Amino acid sequence: YRFSRCVCWQYLTSTHNRRTYARCFTVTTFPVTNSIHRVAVIGVPLFNGFLHAFIISYTKERGNAHSSPTYSLWSLKWESPARNRMNKKTVRDIDVKGKRVFCRVDFNVPMQDGAVTDDTRIRAALPTIQYLMEQGAKVILASHLGRPKGKVVEEMRLNAVAERLSELLGKRVVKTDEAYGDAVKAAIAEMNEGDVLLLENVRFYPGEEKNDPELAKAFAELADVYVNDAFGAAHRAHASTEGIAHHLPAVAGFLMEKEIEVLGKALSNPDRPFTAIIGGAKVKDKIGVIENLLDKVDTLIIGGGLAYTFVKALGHEIGKSLLEEDKIELAKSFMEKAKEKGVNFYMPVDAVVADDFSNDANKKVVNIDEIPSDWEGLDIGPKTRELY
Repeated sequence: YRFSRCVCWQYLTSTHNRRTYARCFTVTTFPVTNSIHRVAVIGVPLFNGFLHAFIISYTKERGNAHSSPTYSLWSLKWESPARNRMNKKTVRDIDVKGKRVFCRVDFNVPMQDGAVTDDTRIRAALPTIQYLMEQGAKVILASHLGRPKGKVVEEMRLNAVAERLSELLGKRVVKTDEAYGDAVKAAIAEMNEGDVLLLENVRFYPGEEKNDPELAKAFAELADVYVNDAFGAAHRAHASTEGIAHHLPAVAGFLMEKEIEVLGKALSNPDRPFTAIIGGAKVKDKIGVIENLLDKVDTLIIGGGLAYTFVKALGHEIGKSLLEEDKIELAKSFMEKAKEKGVNFYMPVDAVVADDFSNDANKKVVNIDEIPSDWEGLDIGPKTRELY
Protein backbone atom coordinates (compact mmCIF):
# COMPACT_ATOMS: atom_id res chain seq x y z
CA TYR A 1 0.00 0.00 0.00
CA ARG A 2 2.80 2.44 0.91
CA PHE A 3 4.68 1.52 -2.27
CA SER A 4 1.75 2.05 -4.58
CA ARG A 5 0.81 5.28 -2.88
CA CYS A 6 4.41 6.49 -3.21
CA VAL A 7 4.34 5.84 -6.95
CA CYS A 8 1.14 7.82 -7.23
CA TRP A 9 2.61 10.74 -5.31
CA GLN A 10 5.81 10.76 -7.34
CA TYR A 11 3.86 10.80 -10.56
CA LEU A 12 1.54 13.59 -9.47
CA THR A 13 4.43 15.81 -8.42
CA SER A 14 6.22 15.39 -11.73
CA THR A 15 3.61 17.13 -13.86
CA HIS A 16 5.12 20.61 -13.72
CA ASN A 17 2.88 21.72 -10.83
CA ARG A 18 -0.28 21.25 -12.85
CA ARG A 19 -3.36 20.34 -10.89
CA THR A 20 -3.38 16.73 -11.93
CA TYR A 21 -5.23 14.39 -9.63
CA ALA A 22 -5.81 10.67 -9.23
CA ARG A 23 -9.21 9.77 -10.63
CA CYS A 24 -9.33 6.50 -8.75
CA PHE A 25 -7.18 4.73 -6.19
CA THR A 26 -8.11 1.15 -5.37
CA VAL A 27 -6.17 -1.43 -3.40
CA THR A 28 -7.43 -4.99 -3.54
CA THR A 29 -6.07 -7.89 -1.50
CA PHE A 30 -6.88 -11.41 -2.60
CA PRO A 31 -5.48 -14.74 -1.24
CA VAL A 32 -3.45 -17.13 -3.35
CA THR A 33 -1.84 -20.35 -2.08
CA ASN A 34 1.31 -19.57 -0.03
CA SER A 35 1.41 -15.93 -1.14
CA ILE A 36 -0.19 -12.53 -0.64
CA HIS A 37 -1.16 -10.38 -3.63
CA ARG A 38 -2.07 -6.75 -3.57
CA VAL A 39 -3.00 -4.72 -6.66
CA ALA A 40 -3.31 -0.95 -6.86
CA VAL A 41 -4.90 0.85 -9.80
CA ILE A 42 -4.19 4.53 -10.25
CA GLY A 43 -5.92 6.48 -13.01
CA VAL A 44 -4.57 9.93 -13.83
CA PRO A 45 -6.26 12.12 -16.47
CA LEU A 46 -3.70 13.94 -18.60
CA PHE A 47 -4.07 17.35 -20.16
CA ASN A 48 -3.70 16.06 -23.72
CA GLY A 49 -6.99 14.22 -23.54
CA PHE A 50 -5.61 10.81 -22.59
CA LEU A 51 -6.08 8.79 -19.42
CA HIS A 52 -2.93 7.23 -17.95
CA ALA A 53 -3.34 4.27 -15.63
CA PHE A 54 -0.75 2.51 -13.47
CA ILE A 55 -1.37 -1.03 -12.27
CA ILE A 56 0.98 -2.03 -9.46
CA SER A 57 1.20 -5.64 -8.32
CA TYR A 58 2.76 -6.66 -4.98
CA THR A 59 3.47 -10.33 -4.22
CA LYS A 60 5.03 -11.79 -1.04
CA GLU A 61 5.41 -15.37 0.12
CA ARG A 62 2.97 -16.12 2.92
CA GLY A 63 4.47 -17.00 6.34
CA ASN A 64 8.07 -16.19 5.38
CA ALA A 65 9.13 -12.98 7.12
CA HIS A 66 12.54 -13.06 5.44
CA SER A 67 11.34 -13.35 1.84
CA SER A 68 11.58 -10.29 -0.39
CA PRO A 69 8.36 -9.01 -2.01
CA THR A 70 8.11 -8.85 -5.79
CA TYR A 71 6.72 -5.75 -7.44
CA SER A 72 5.39 -5.37 -10.97
CA LEU A 73 4.28 -2.17 -12.68
CA TRP A 74 2.16 -1.85 -15.80
CA SER A 75 1.57 1.49 -17.45
CA LEU A 76 -1.48 1.84 -19.67
CA LYS A 77 -2.52 4.87 -21.65
CA TRP A 78 -5.69 5.06 -23.68
CA GLU A 79 -7.69 7.73 -25.39
CA SER A 80 -10.34 9.35 -23.26
CA PRO A 81 -13.84 9.56 -24.79
CA ALA A 82 -13.60 13.34 -24.33
CA ARG A 83 -10.56 13.63 -26.57
CA ASN A 84 -11.16 15.81 -29.64
CA ARG A 85 -14.49 17.00 -28.26
CA MET A 86 -14.71 20.62 -29.20
CA ASN A 87 -14.43 23.17 -26.44
CA LYS A 88 -17.79 24.72 -27.27
CA LYS A 89 -21.26 24.46 -25.80
CA THR A 90 -23.80 22.37 -27.66
CA VAL A 91 -27.54 21.89 -27.36
CA ARG A 92 -26.80 19.29 -24.66
CA ASP A 93 -25.49 22.02 -22.36
CA ILE A 94 -28.61 24.19 -22.19
CA ASP A 95 -32.19 23.90 -21.05
CA VAL A 96 -34.49 24.59 -24.00
CA LYS A 97 -37.83 23.47 -22.59
CA GLY A 98 -40.50 26.00 -23.44
CA LYS A 99 -37.97 28.27 -25.13
CA ARG A 100 -38.00 29.65 -28.65
CA VAL A 101 -34.88 28.29 -30.38
CA PHE A 102 -33.61 29.96 -33.56
CA CYS A 103 -31.77 27.10 -35.28
CA ARG A 104 -29.70 27.99 -38.33
CA VAL A 105 -29.54 24.99 -40.65
CA ASP A 106 -28.21 24.42 -44.15
CA PHE A 107 -31.14 23.42 -46.36
CA ASN A 108 -29.45 24.63 -49.55
CA VAL A 109 -30.61 21.52 -51.40
CA PRO A 110 -30.85 20.75 -55.14
CA MET A 111 -34.27 21.56 -56.60
CA GLN A 112 -35.95 20.71 -59.88
CA ASP A 113 -39.48 21.57 -60.99
CA GLY A 114 -40.31 22.76 -57.49
CA ALA A 115 -39.24 19.55 -55.75
CA VAL A 116 -36.25 18.58 -53.63
CA THR A 117 -34.07 16.16 -55.62
CA ASP A 118 -31.56 15.38 -52.86
CA ASP A 119 -32.52 15.67 -49.18
CA THR A 120 -29.11 14.76 -47.73
CA ARG A 121 -28.65 18.13 -46.04
CA ILE A 122 -32.14 18.02 -44.56
CA ARG A 123 -31.49 14.57 -43.11
CA ALA A 124 -28.17 15.73 -41.68
CA ALA A 125 -29.98 18.30 -39.52
CA LEU A 126 -32.58 15.86 -38.18
CA PRO A 127 -30.70 14.80 -35.01
CA THR A 128 -30.54 18.39 -33.75
CA ILE A 129 -34.12 19.20 -34.74
CA GLN A 130 -35.50 16.03 -33.17
CA TYR A 131 -33.50 16.57 -29.98
CA LEU A 132 -34.86 20.10 -29.62
CA MET A 133 -38.38 18.81 -30.21
CA GLU A 134 -37.98 16.07 -27.60
CA GLN A 135 -36.65 18.61 -25.10
CA GLY A 136 -39.76 20.73 -25.47
CA ALA A 137 -38.33 23.62 -27.49
CA LYS A 138 -40.23 25.71 -30.00
CA VAL A 139 -37.98 25.11 -32.98
CA ILE A 140 -37.58 28.01 -35.43
CA LEU A 141 -35.51 26.95 -38.43
CA ALA A 142 -33.70 29.36 -40.74
CA SER A 143 -31.83 28.58 -43.95
CA HIS A 144 -30.78 29.97 -47.28
CA LEU A 145 -31.40 28.41 -50.67
CA GLY A 146 -29.43 29.33 -53.75
CA ARG A 147 -28.16 32.82 -54.48
CA PRO A 148 -31.13 35.17 -54.81
CA LYS A 149 -28.81 38.12 -54.08
CA GLY A 150 -31.11 39.95 -51.71
CA LYS A 151 -34.26 39.64 -53.81
CA VAL A 152 -37.31 37.42 -53.69
CA VAL A 153 -36.99 34.64 -56.27
CA GLU A 154 -40.12 32.48 -56.35
CA GLU A 155 -38.18 29.37 -57.41
CA MET A 156 -36.01 29.70 -54.30
CA ARG A 157 -38.75 29.72 -51.70
CA LEU A 158 -38.48 27.01 -49.04
CA ASN A 159 -42.00 25.58 -49.42
CA ALA A 160 -40.76 22.30 -50.93
CA VAL A 161 -38.15 22.00 -48.19
CA ALA A 162 -40.84 22.39 -45.52
CA GLU A 163 -42.88 19.64 -47.18
CA ARG A 164 -39.95 17.24 -47.28
CA LEU A 165 -38.98 18.03 -43.69
CA SER A 166 -42.57 17.36 -42.59
CA GLU A 167 -42.38 13.93 -44.23
CA LEU A 168 -39.08 13.11 -42.52
CA LEU A 169 -40.23 14.28 -39.09
CA GLY A 170 -43.68 12.79 -39.37
CA LYS A 171 -45.00 16.12 -38.15
CA ARG A 172 -46.35 19.22 -39.87
CA VAL A 173 -43.78 21.96 -40.27
CA VAL A 174 -45.25 25.44 -40.48
CA LYS A 175 -43.66 27.56 -43.22
CA THR A 176 -43.80 31.38 -43.13
CA ASP A 177 -43.60 33.66 -46.16
CA GLU A 178 -41.17 36.00 -44.41
CA ALA A 179 -38.07 35.50 -42.25
CA TYR A 180 -38.98 38.16 -39.66
CA GLY A 181 -41.67 40.70 -38.86
CA ASP A 182 -45.09 40.80 -37.23
CA ALA A 183 -46.54 37.90 -39.23
CA VAL A 184 -43.63 35.69 -38.22
CA LYS A 185 -43.94 36.71 -34.56
CA ALA A 186 -47.64 35.86 -34.68
CA ALA A 187 -46.89 32.40 -36.08
CA ILE A 188 -44.31 31.79 -33.39
CA ALA A 189 -46.75 32.89 -30.68
CA GLU A 190 -49.07 30.06 -31.73
CA MET A 191 -46.37 27.39 -31.41
CA ASN A 192 -46.51 24.72 -28.73
CA GLU A 193 -43.56 22.91 -27.21
CA GLY A 194 -42.07 20.52 -29.77
CA ASP A 195 -43.47 22.39 -32.76
CA VAL A 196 -41.30 23.25 -35.77
CA LEU A 197 -41.48 26.38 -37.93
CA LEU A 198 -39.43 27.13 -41.03
CA LEU A 199 -38.70 30.74 -41.95
CA GLU A 200 -38.49 31.94 -45.53
CA ASN A 201 -35.16 32.01 -47.39
CA VAL A 202 -32.95 34.38 -45.37
CA ARG A 203 -31.05 35.44 -48.49
CA PHE A 204 -34.15 37.17 -49.83
CA TYR A 205 -32.94 40.06 -47.64
CA PRO A 206 -29.92 42.17 -48.72
CA GLY A 207 -28.83 42.48 -45.09
CA GLU A 208 -28.25 38.75 -44.67
CA GLU A 209 -25.01 38.49 -46.63
CA LYS A 210 -23.95 41.97 -45.48
CA ASN A 211 -24.34 40.87 -41.85
CA ASP A 212 -26.60 43.86 -41.25
CA PRO A 213 -26.85 44.47 -37.47
CA GLU A 214 -30.49 45.50 -37.74
CA LEU A 215 -31.44 42.28 -39.54
CA ALA A 216 -29.46 40.23 -37.02
CA LYS A 217 -31.34 41.98 -34.22
CA ALA A 218 -34.67 41.29 -35.96
CA PHE A 219 -33.80 37.59 -36.13
CA ALA A 220 -32.79 37.60 -32.46
CA GLU A 221 -36.12 39.11 -31.41
CA LEU A 222 -37.82 35.93 -32.58
CA ALA A 223 -36.09 33.64 -30.09
CA ASP A 224 -34.53 33.05 -26.68
CA VAL A 225 -31.63 30.83 -27.78
CA TYR A 226 -29.52 30.51 -30.94
CA VAL A 227 -28.29 27.18 -32.28
CA ASN A 228 -25.92 27.03 -35.25
CA ASP A 229 -26.09 23.71 -37.08
CA ALA A 230 -25.27 25.07 -40.54
CA PHE A 231 -21.70 23.88 -40.89
CA GLY A 232 -21.72 24.50 -44.64
CA ALA A 233 -22.49 28.20 -44.09
CA ALA A 234 -20.67 28.79 -40.80
CA HIS A 235 -17.55 30.18 -42.46
CA ARG A 236 -19.51 33.20 -43.66
CA ALA A 237 -20.24 36.11 -41.32
CA HIS A 238 -23.88 36.66 -42.21
CA ALA A 239 -26.74 38.02 -40.15
CA SER A 240 -28.20 34.55 -39.45
CA THR A 241 -24.84 32.88 -38.74
CA GLU A 242 -22.68 35.46 -36.96
CA GLY A 243 -24.67 38.62 -36.32
CA ILE A 244 -27.48 36.97 -34.37
CA ALA A 245 -25.00 35.32 -31.99
CA HIS A 246 -24.21 38.75 -30.52
CA HIS A 247 -27.76 39.02 -29.20
CA LEU A 248 -28.64 35.55 -27.90
CA PRO A 249 -27.04 32.73 -25.92
CA ALA A 250 -25.45 30.65 -28.70
CA VAL A 251 -24.55 26.96 -28.91
CA ALA A 252 -23.71 24.44 -31.61
CA GLY A 253 -25.96 21.73 -32.97
CA PHE A 254 -25.01 18.08 -33.35
CA LEU A 255 -24.01 18.35 -37.01
CA MET A 256 -21.73 21.28 -36.25
CA GLU A 257 -20.22 19.36 -33.34
CA LYS A 258 -19.65 16.25 -35.46
CA GLU A 259 -18.02 18.12 -38.35
CA ILE A 260 -15.67 20.06 -36.08
CA GLU A 261 -14.66 16.94 -34.16
CA VAL A 262 -13.94 15.00 -37.36
CA LEU A 263 -11.97 17.88 -38.85
CA GLY A 264 -10.14 18.47 -35.59
CA LYS A 265 -8.95 14.88 -35.39
CA ALA A 266 -7.98 14.81 -39.06
CA LEU A 267 -5.90 17.97 -38.73
CA SER A 268 -4.34 17.32 -35.33
CA ASN A 269 -3.33 13.69 -35.77
CA PRO A 270 -4.03 12.50 -39.33
CA ASP A 271 -3.24 9.11 -40.77
CA ARG A 272 -0.53 9.31 -43.43
CA PRO A 273 -0.49 9.86 -46.31
CA PHE A 274 -2.88 12.75 -45.65
CA THR A 275 -4.80 13.93 -48.71
CA ALA A 276 -7.16 16.91 -48.90
CA ILE A 277 -9.58 17.74 -51.71
CA ILE A 278 -10.57 21.37 -52.27
CA GLY A 279 -13.51 22.34 -54.49
CA GLY A 280 -16.14 25.02 -54.76
CA ALA A 281 -16.55 28.03 -57.00
CA LYS A 282 -14.31 30.65 -55.42
CA VAL A 283 -10.69 30.76 -54.34
CA LYS A 284 -11.37 33.62 -51.95
CA ASP A 285 -13.62 31.39 -49.82
CA LYS A 286 -10.81 28.84 -49.43
CA ILE A 287 -7.74 31.04 -48.89
CA GLY A 288 -7.38 30.29 -45.19
CA VAL A 289 -8.17 26.61 -45.69
CA ILE A 290 -5.57 26.14 -48.43
CA GLU A 291 -2.89 28.04 -46.50
CA ASN A 292 -3.52 25.90 -43.44
CA LEU A 293 -3.65 22.60 -45.32
CA LEU A 294 -0.38 23.20 -47.16
CA ASP A 295 1.35 22.98 -43.76
CA LYS A 296 -0.28 19.65 -42.92
CA VAL A 297 -1.10 17.52 -45.96
CA ASP A 298 0.98 15.24 -48.14
CA THR A 299 -1.28 15.72 -51.15
CA LEU A 300 -3.68 18.49 -52.15
CA ILE A 301 -6.21 17.90 -54.93
CA ILE A 302 -7.85 20.89 -56.60
CA GLY A 303 -11.26 20.59 -58.26
CA GLY A 304 -14.48 22.48 -58.78
CA GLY A 305 -14.87 25.88 -60.37
CA LEU A 306 -11.93 27.37 -58.50
CA ALA A 307 -9.56 25.04 -60.37
CA TYR A 308 -9.80 27.26 -63.45
CA THR A 309 -8.20 30.17 -61.62
CA PHE A 310 -5.22 27.89 -60.99
CA VAL A 311 -5.23 26.78 -64.62
CA LYS A 312 -5.21 30.44 -65.66
CA ALA A 313 -2.31 31.05 -63.27
CA LEU A 314 -0.32 28.55 -65.35
CA GLY A 315 -0.95 30.68 -68.42
CA HIS A 316 -3.53 28.47 -70.09
CA GLU A 317 -6.68 29.58 -71.91
CA ILE A 318 -9.83 28.80 -69.88
CA GLY A 319 -12.48 30.36 -72.13
CA LYS A 320 -15.63 31.36 -70.26
CA SER A 321 -14.83 29.15 -67.26
CA LEU A 322 -15.16 30.54 -63.75
CA LEU A 323 -12.30 32.91 -63.00
CA GLU A 324 -11.25 35.20 -60.17
CA GLU A 325 -8.92 37.57 -61.95
CA ASP A 326 -7.71 39.17 -58.73
CA LYS A 327 -6.72 35.79 -57.25
CA ILE A 328 -4.41 34.60 -60.03
CA GLU A 329 -1.24 35.72 -58.22
CA LEU A 330 -2.52 34.12 -55.02
CA ALA A 331 -3.05 30.85 -56.88
CA LYS A 332 0.53 31.04 -58.14
CA SER A 333 1.79 31.55 -54.59
CA PHE A 334 -0.11 28.47 -53.38
CA MET A 335 1.46 26.32 -56.08
CA GLU A 336 4.92 27.67 -55.21
CA LYS A 337 4.37 27.04 -51.52
CA ALA A 338 3.28 23.47 -52.23
CA LYS A 339 6.46 22.87 -54.20
CA GLU A 340 8.62 24.32 -51.41
CA LYS A 341 6.98 22.11 -48.81
CA GLY A 342 7.08 18.97 -50.93
CA VAL A 343 3.28 18.72 -51.12
CA ASN A 344 1.89 16.81 -54.10
CA PHE A 345 -0.30 19.43 -55.75
CA TYR A 346 -2.77 17.90 -58.22
CA MET A 347 -4.82 19.90 -60.73
CA PRO A 348 -7.13 18.79 -63.57
CA VAL A 349 -5.33 17.55 -66.69
CA ASP A 350 -8.49 17.49 -68.80
CA ALA A 351 -12.01 18.86 -68.57
CA VAL A 352 -15.55 18.45 -69.82
CA VAL A 353 -16.38 21.70 -71.62
CA ALA A 354 -19.57 23.07 -73.17
CA ASP A 355 -20.53 26.01 -75.34
CA ASP A 356 -23.30 26.97 -72.92
CA PHE A 357 -24.36 26.32 -69.34
CA SER A 358 -27.50 24.35 -70.21
CA ASN A 359 -28.74 20.78 -70.55
CA ASP A 360 -28.87 20.92 -74.35
CA ALA A 361 -25.43 22.50 -74.86
CA ASN A 362 -22.74 20.98 -77.06
CA LYS A 363 -20.06 19.33 -74.96
CA LYS A 364 -16.75 17.56 -75.36
CA VAL A 365 -13.63 16.51 -73.43
CA VAL A 366 -10.39 18.44 -73.99
CA ASN A 367 -6.98 18.65 -72.39
CA ILE A 368 -6.85 21.34 -69.73
CA ASP A 369 -4.68 23.58 -71.92
CA GLU A 370 -7.00 23.26 -74.92
CA ILE A 371 -10.23 24.87 -73.68
CA PRO A 372 -11.76 26.90 -76.58
CA SER A 373 -12.01 30.63 -75.92
CA ASP A 374 -15.82 30.65 -76.25
CA TRP A 375 -16.45 27.44 -74.25
CA GLU A 376 -16.40 26.84 -70.48
CA GLY A 377 -15.13 24.09 -68.26
CA LEU A 378 -17.90 22.37 -66.29
CA ASP A 379 -16.32 19.21 -64.90
CA ILE A 380 -13.09 17.25 -64.69
CA GLY A 381 -12.38 14.83 -67.52
CA PRO A 382 -11.76 11.06 -67.50
CA LYS A 383 -7.96 11.40 -67.30
CA THR A 384 -8.30 13.60 -64.22
CA ARG A 385 -10.73 11.16 -62.60
CA GLU A 386 -8.22 8.37 -63.11
CA LEU A 387 -5.36 10.53 -61.84
CA TYR A 388 -7.24 11.63 -58.73
